[in-house]
Amino acid sequence: MAVMILVIMVFPITGMIVNGTRTVYNSAHRTMAANLAREKMEQVKSAGYEAAPGEAGVEELEGGFIRTTEVTDYPVEGVRQITVTVQWDLGVGTGPQSIEITSLLAMR
Repeated sequence: MAVMILVIMVFPITGMIVNGTRTVYNSAHRTMAANLAREKMEQVKSAGYEAAPGEAGVEELEGGFIRTTEVTDYPVEGVRQITVTVQWDLGVGTGPQSIEITSLLAMR
């Protein structure tokens, strides 16, 4: 009887540990992706309005991250829109994940 109670208690606890580990792992990747996106956004902005289009492209980064940078003309003259998307796949049945940030850059 005691063994049965112990078995009934162990399975849910094991599930919670696995779920918690997966959540922490996903959070770490999401934080890394956000940092990679912010880093590229600052790089494009510091390049300036004229050089910004040269910063566009796709990069395969360490850790399985793919960073895509787009620089497009905004509907307002003298303004460009910068969009940085970072994608990754945890490979644990969650499917591809991504984070995207957008900002505007004006001519000075």
